[in-house]
Amino acid sequence: MFATIALIVIMLAGLVALRQPSTLQAQAAPAPLPYLSVEPAMNHVTAVNETFTVSIVAHNINASSQLVGIEFRLSYDPGLLQIVAVNNGSFLEPFAGAPNQGVLYLGPSYGTDYVMRGGFIVPDPDAIWHAPFPSGNGTVATITFKVIFEPPAGETAGCDLTLFGTRLVDNAVQIIAHDAIKGHFEIAVPTLIGDLNFDGIVDIFDALVLANAFGSSPGDPHWNILADINHDGTVDIYDAILLANHFGETG
Repeated sequence: MFATIALIVIMLAGLVALRQPSTLQAQAAPAPLPYLSVEPAMNHVTAVNETFTVSIVAHNINASSQLVGIEFRLSYDPGLLQIVAVNNGSFLEPFAGAPNQGVLYLGPSYGTDYVMRGGFIVPDPDAIWHAPFPSGNGTVATITFKVIFEPPAGETAGCDLTLFGTRLVDNAVQIIAHDAIKGHFEIAVPTLIGDLNFDGIVDIFDALVLANAFGSSPGDPHWNILADINHDGTVDIYDAILLANHFGETG
């Protein structure tokens, strides 16, 4: 009998506990940190003198942070790559209208192995920033590289594209906590013409890579520089013919 009573007490206590609000459930999940990233994260080319463009993108920006300025440095290997263009992104522009006075861009400034770029919303003549403040995601800048080194066929070379010295600054001129995510560049010269996935055989998987990029050129969403086999800036029938001519070859 006492055992039965004890069991009932334990069950009742459990029911009461279930009815109590959970402290863990009541707590809101912390907001994700804003971050800057290099996009696309992976950049492949197959020949010297090819160019590719990366974007520096701001993510998870919250208007309550009252961000007014962004600065970054991007490092690379100058033995492999040369910068040919640095262009402004449009992320800050929609938030810089009157009574703010637009966006002032700084740089680009160049070190031996990095480029520095910045921009900030110019406040009104009384040095006051006005809402709405930046929010969401957007492109801060784009950087175009030219490949200046080509490894022997069948070998690869590459480097990280690393963001450092990044600053997100609020209207009190304080640093906003954030992360930075790097990208990567790689040049791989295939030993087989048409071996687009570098697995040592020209087969249906390479044809699918080309098909997915067919009709594209640099800047298109489905552009894939690996599928531009003849390096003329367009994935077209000429690339398909080259792949077909080498279909089934191994190396």
